[in-house]
Amino acid sequence: MHRPDNNLYEFGDFHLDPTQRVLRRAEEHIRLSPKIFDLLLFLVQRRGHLVQKEEIINHVWSDSFVEQGNLTNNISILRKELGDTGRDATYIETVPKHGYRFVADVRVLESGPFKTTYRPPTKAKTLPVAALIASFILVLVVGFYFWRRHTPAPVTSIAVLPFKPLEVKASDPSLELGMTDTMIVRLSTVGQITVLPLSAVRRYTAPEQDPVQAGRELGVESVLDGSIQKWQDRIRVRVRLVRAKDGQSLWADQFDEKFTDIFAVQDAISERVAAALELKLGGNEARQLKRRDTENADAYQAYMHGRYFWGKRGTENLKKAIEEFNQALALDSKYALAFAGLADCYNLLPSYGSLSPAEAYPKARAAATKALEIDDTIAEAHAALARIKANYDWDWPGAEAEFKRAIELNPNYSSAHYFYALNYLVPMGRLDEAAAQLRRARDLEPFSLIINTNLGVIFYYQARYDEAIEQYRKALELDKRFVTARLRLNDVYAETGRYAQALAEQQEIVEPLGTENPRYLEQLKDALRQSGPQGYWRKRLEQAKERANDEYVPPTSVAGFAARLGDNEQAFAWLEKAYEKRDEGLTRLKLDPRYKTLRADTRYADLLRRIHLGP
Repeated sequence: MHRPDNNLYEFGDFHLDPTQRVLRRAEEHIRLSPKIFDLLLFLVQRRGHLVQKEEIINHVWSDSFVEQGNLTNNISILRKELGDTGRDATYIETVPKHGYRFVADVRVLESGPFKTTYRPPTKAKTLPVAALIASFILVLVVGFYFWRRHTPAPVTSIAVLPFKPLEVKASDPSLELGMTDTMIVRLSTVGQITVLPLSAVRRYTAPEQDPVQAGRELGVESVLDGSIQKWQDRIRVRVRLVRAKDGQSLWADQFDEKFTDIFAVQDAISERVAAALELKLGGNEARQLKRRDTENADAYQAYMHGRYFWGKRGTENLKKAIEEFNQALALDSKYALAFAGLADCYNLLPSYGSLSPAEAYPKARAAATKALEIDDTIAEAHAALARIKANYDWDWPGAEAEFKRAIELNPNYSSAHYFYALNYLVPMGRLDEAAAQLRRARDLEPFSLIINTNLGVIFYYQARYDEAIEQYRKALELDKRFVTARLRLNDVYAETGRYAQALAEQQEIVEPLGTENPRYLEQLKDALRQSGPQGYWRKRLEQAKERANDEYVPPTSVAGFAARLGDNEQAFAWLEKAYEKRDEGLTRLKLDPRYKTLRADTRYADLLRRIHLGP
């Protein structure tokens, strides 16, 4: 342990206070990482003397393994902070092959308890009391002005960019995104800041990505940017925190540890980011910031692989994710996040036709329940359970309670806001509240295609069709190839009788597949030419039933086409299948305009009662 230094040091325009660990230039507080501060203090204490590289490393990094290249990098960072970037050193001189020398004149002022600085008395003119008071007030006002001017506003939002490989040829995407996800989850436990989710930053993976530019595009005040590499049994991490407004470095450091110590590295980064942002943490927040969901590094690595494949979506990737989560659980059976990952996978599989809801949701429930038995504070598990209660159980009070609990645990968890809107508030008919939750999710993920698209669905259910079209177009401005937005445009055009435009959207979907005129699209065009709208909807019904022979097609989709034709018998037959299969589309029965022809039938009210949505 280093001996306490109660002296104050002044050099150039700088004032260095070891006790308070503060470096100032005039009124400005220069923010240094703990190791950079220790490096500066050691050089100042040894001013005028050549300090060997090994001596510096042994003093500043006595608790970890650091190479000389890391020292060179830290010296460079320190020089930049001091403005010592010219050819001639003002503060730190490099002695090639040996070390460094602090060359500036240093004034030492004694400080600390029982120490005072003597200043000779001077005669002062006597001033009236009123003048003294006025002078005192003036000093306070001017001081407050300069304090406000030079004190940075507190940082309230941060983006953790995907960690990059130190060497591109040795890239490990699952490790890089896994480290990113872990830091996001940890920092999200601090209620004083908004932390963007992984899906909002996932696209910033380019090795040359400018973190300041990314921060401005994402609309955050600070950015955590890092690099990571694993080789053999060691891990090397470099990380820096920058202010998006001006690119100023708020903190930077690097770590070189055994891979089994990756959790200690994450602890250190979390704590130092919180310190650099000057966050005042409560006891629970401080504990959550250093929370470890497993102590098994191999289990953690398998979990990171699982989240990587889960984020890629699609049937095959979700199956790979399930394998990785199960591998993590084989290594650590109490790994709650791995159970939550399984629940997320099974909740998604029905959307890809891989499993029916009756097959997928019970598996999702078992995984989410197990996760919460181990740790009741996992927002992802509460949100997963909420979706099951809404889409499969039709337990609406239970679903709302779980959604609210997920949001309470992590207000920055965009998926909780998103699914709360679509899986609970929309079925309840509370569309204005649903739109507000979707906008909150969009604020957290401004470039999310699915969130931007489904904002338009709210307008569609409200029969505000032109606004729905406008919102879908906004989503396509982000990615013109996004199929879901095209499908939604197709729905609104067909619903409003604009069949040529509906077919044009379907053409936009199939062209990238390499077939300009697939059979089903030609069939629709022919049906529309020969029999008008009725022919169009009849062909849509036939095509849906044909597909249902080979794959899982939501029964509510088939029922909707039958309802548009006025074929109530066939529509209700498919809705009964939807009831048996627990088709999610049933929860929006009251809102989807395709079903409006069924509302006069007594079976319609009965079906609503059975799914606990009332008549």
